[in-house]
Amino acid sequence: MNPKQVDMWLSTARFEPFLTAAGGNHISAVGLYDWHSETAAACFEMLHHFEIVVRNAIDRVLGEGQPQDPIKDTWLMDFDTLQPDGVKQVILAVERLDRGKGITRSRVAHHDCLLNQDIEQRADDMLTITGWIDPNAQRWLRERSRVHTLLAARP
Repeated sequence: MNPKQVDMWLSTARFEPFLTAAGGNHISAVGLYDWHSETAAACFEMLHHFEIVVRNAIDRVLGEGQPQDPIKDTWLMDFDTLQPDGVKQVILAVERLDRGKGITRSRVAHHDCLLNQDIEQRADDMLTITGWIDPNAQRWLRERSRVHTLLAARP
């Protein structure tokens, strides 16, 4: 990417910190920008994996001994666990699911609209989330992470 492309595609203001960090060397600054983008992408990848592990931990702990369906017989419809606002989120999740695959506890627990801040706070109040995550899953998350490798390879 040449300097003219930087101005058009990224803007001078966005690229300036990379150019400064690279001591004014445009090629090094582009490498640093690329490294920064790759590191950010790796962080989002880790967040994705972490979110899935947390959702599974929540469902495993709160759903222990409960059936996958009907969800009315699970923690997802338990007002003592989720409170009315949480149950509303469950209903939203159910309405948005593809009904051709069936409505199960696991599918609802993994729906994007389910874990809002209120539910996360209630779950955090019940137990520390990390205490729910299997130590092997924690190790797996660390092993999946490319972040430490990318940070060590900073140009």
